[in-house]
Amino acid sequence: ITRNTFIKYNEESEKVIAVFDLIRDPLLKNNILNTSDSIKLLKNKLTGFIQQYNNRMINNQLIIEN
Repeated sequence: ITRNTFIKYNEESEKVIAVFDLIRDPLLKNNILNTSDSIKLLKNKLTGFIQQYNNRMINNQLIIEN
């Protein structure tokens, strides 16, 4: 979830399956997944976040050491 967007991700298929505009569609009825290039950017950011999380899990680096 971002400030204005809710993104639904399927772990099994490793794909974004839905994107909703929380401002215009608070009941999550209108999937805007394939409507604009900005959605593609959100999908890329989510994929990068998941990859980074998985790499940190593998390398036991989820916490910051002082």
